[in-house]
Amino acid sequence: MLHNRCLLLAIILLAVWFLPLADDLEFWSVDHRFQWRGSRPPLPDTILVGIDAASIAWAKRPTSIWNPLFAEFLRAMSTASASTVMLDLVFKTSLDGEIRSMVGNVLKENGASLPVPLLNKIGFDRPLIKALIETRNTGMKVILGFVADPNRPADLNIVPELRVNIPQEYLGFLNIDMAPDQVVRSATLYGRNIADGAIFPSADIAVAAARLGTSFKIASDGTPMLGDRPIRNLAKGREGKIDYIGPKESFPYESFKEVLIDAREHPERLNRFKGKTVLVGFWMIEDNKLVPFYGFMPGIEIHANILENLVNDRFLQVPPSWLQPLVMVMLLAIQFFAFGRGIKTGLITTFILGGIWTAATLVSFSNASFLLPFSRPILLIFGIGLVEAGRLFLAVENERKLVKSVFQRYVNDAVLEMILKTPHEEIMKGARRQICVMFSDIRGFTTFSESRSPHEIVTFLNLYLTGLTDIVLRHDGVVDKFLGDGMMAFFNAPVDRPGYAHEAVEAALEMREFIKKTAIRVAAGAFDLKIGIALHIGDAVIGNLGSKRKMEFTAIGDTVNTTARLESLNKEYGTDIIASGSIVEITSDRFVWRDLGESAIRGRKQAVRIFALECKKQDKSSAEKKENEICPT
Repeated sequence: MLHNRCLLLAIILLAVWFLPLADDLEFWSVDHRFQWRGSRPPLPDTILVGIDAASIAWAKRPTSIWNPLFAEFLRAMSTASASTVMLDLVFKTSLDGEIRSMVGNVLKENGASLPVPLLNKIGFDRPLIKALIETRNTGMKVILGFVADPNRPADLNIVPELRVNIPQEYLGFLNIDMAPDQVVRSATLYGRNIADGAIFPSADIAVAAARLGTSFKIASDGTPMLGDRPIRNLAKGREGKIDYIGPKESFPYESFKEVLIDAREHPERLNRFKGKTVLVGFWMIEDNKLVPFYGFMPGIEIHANILENLVNDRFLQVPPSWLQPLVMVMLLAIQFFAFGRGIKTGLITTFILGGIWTAATLVSFSNASFLLPFSRPILLIFGIGLVEAGRLFLAVENERKLVKSVFQRYVNDAVLEMILKTPHEEIMKGARRQICVMFSDIRGFTTFSESRSPHEIVTFLNLYLTGLTDIVLRHDGVVDKFLGDGMMAFFNAPVDRPGYAHEAVEAALEMREFIKKTAIRVAAGAFDLKIGIALHIGDAVIGNLGSKRKMEFTAIGDTVNTTARLESLNKEYGTDIIASGSIVEITSDRFVWRDLGESAIRGRKQAVRIFALECKKQDKSSAEKKENEICPT
C-alpha cells in the first residue's frame, strides 16, 4: 500500500515537472505579480520622444527620407544640452546612391554635369552625418542601434557613412526577446560573435554606460560589468528579466512633432531637455509589443524599462536552478505526511500550503523582485491534494461499504447510520467496551427436531429466529450469531446507546410474548415451546474477527462466557429470563426481579448473584397493589 502510494506521488511529481501548460501558467503568474505590485517611479531625467501618427502626418514625407528631420532633432537636443540621445531606429539602407545616380543620368541626358564633390553632397544622409559630427563635438552622446543575431553581431547593418561617425561604444543591437506567448519579459544584454569571440553590447547597455559615464566590459571571470559594477541577476549568463516599473506611459512622453515645432518656433522651451537622457522611437500600434503590465507598450518604452533596470541594478532575481526541485520535494513530503493523518488534515494542509506559497511568491516579488517559481509548486500542491483526497475518499467509501455490508445484517437502520458516522477504525479494528450480552435457547429442541422432517425444522427455525432478530434490532441490539436453535446478541456496541440495559430487558420480555403468538405456536405444533434467556453486563472485546475468507463482527471475553453459562441455569431454576446483578442494579427502576441467590459459574472463582425477571413495573398506583412493584394480572 505504501509502495503504491509513493509510486503514485512520484508520477504526479514527474507529470507536473514536464507539463507544458505549467510554463504558460508561470508566465501568467509573473504578469499578475506585476499587476498586484503596481507601479513605481520612473528613472529620473529620462524622456521618451515618440514618432506617432500625428508626427508622420505633419512631416508630409515617407519615413524612409526622415534623416534630415532626425538631424534637425539632434541639433535641437544639442542646443538644449541633452546628455544622451538614443535613436531606436534602423539605419540599415540608404537611398542616397540611387538619388545621385538618377541626378547624374538626368544631367548627362541634358548635356550637363556636376563636379563629383558637389554631386556627393546630394542625398538625405548628409544632414544626419553632419549633425552626428557636430553633436559629437559638443559632447552629447548619440546611440545608434542595429538589428543582429546576438550570436553573430559582427555585421552592424548600419549605413557605413553613419557608422564611421559614431564611436564603437555608442553602437548596440536593438533586439528585444519575446517569450513563446509573444510577451516581452526579458532582454539579451550583450552578444558574443561565435566566429571570433568579439563582444557587442545591446543598445540599452550602450545608453546605460553613456548615462553613467563608464564603459561596458566582461571581467576575467565572465561577469558583465558596467565600469566597476557587475550586472547582477542575469539568467543564462546574459539575459535580464525585465522588472517593469509600470504600464504604458509610465515614463514622461512627448511627440516628435511637438519637439521639432518648439525647436523651430520656441527654442527657449527646449530647456526641459537639459541634462536628460532622451530615447526616440516609433509610438504607433505597429511598434507596440505585449508586456506583463496590462497589454501593449511601444518598443522605445520597453528600452526605457531595461535602461532603468541597468542603471538601478534592478533586474528580476532568478532563483538558482536547484530551488524549484527542492521546494517541490519538500511540499510533496509535507502533504505525504498530512494525508497520512487523514483526508481532513490533508485537505487543510493543501489549502494552507497553497495560500502560503502564493503569498510567498507575491511578497518576495513585491519586496525583492525575486521570481519564486509558482506554477509547478502550486500544481503539485493541488494535484497531490486532489489525487490523495480522491484516493482517501475512495478508501473511506470502500470502508463505508464494508462496514455497511458487515453491520446491515446485525443492526437496525438507525444504529447503522450511527455506525457509519463513527470512525471506521474504531469499529473494525476492535475495542474494549461495556456491553450487555444476551443468550437465548429453545428448551427441549432436540426432542422437537427428532420428530420433524428437515423441511419442517428449517421452516420453524427461520420463522422463530426471524422473530427474535426483529425484536433485537427493534431495541437497537446487534445479532451476533445463531447457534442452532440459540442466538447470541449484545447491546451498546459498536456505538454507545443510552439506556441499552433497559432495551435489552425490553427485548427479553418481548421474546417471552413472541413465543405465545399463534403463528409460532402453529409452526411448533404439539411441541410445548419454551425458551431460556440470559442477560449479563460487563467488559468485552468487540471487533471484526475471522479470516480473509470469512469475517464476522462479534464479542469475546469473560462476559460472553458468563452469559452463556447463565442461560443454562434457566433449566435448573425453572425460569425463562435470568440475569446477573449487574443488570438488576441498572434496571430495577422499571422491572420487577426475583432474587435467586448466588450461583457458582464454571470458569469463575466468585459466585454470581442471579435474578429472574418477573415483569415490567406498572406506571399507575392501585389500592389492591403495591405501588410500582406488582406485575399486572
